[in-house]
Amino acid sequence: MRAMIIKLITITAAKDVHNAMIKRVTNAPINLYFDVTPTGTVLNRFSKDLQMLDQNLSGTVGGLNVMAY
Repeated sequence: MRAMIIKLITITAAKDVHNAMIKRVTNAPINLYFDVTPTGTVLNRFSKDLQMLDQNLSGTVGGLNVMAY
């Protein structure tokens, strides 16, 4: 049960961060961002940020959950 709750919190947080990143990138002025930044750089940044979130948040939430008991 505990693992399912931790995974649910992690997935929800990752979705929220991903949606916020997509919103910021799509609302960026085209001539100031997309002309200067290659697509691969944007994709690498997305994957790196979401990977860090997945790795670190699970351990943090799990640690907080243990301390509550």
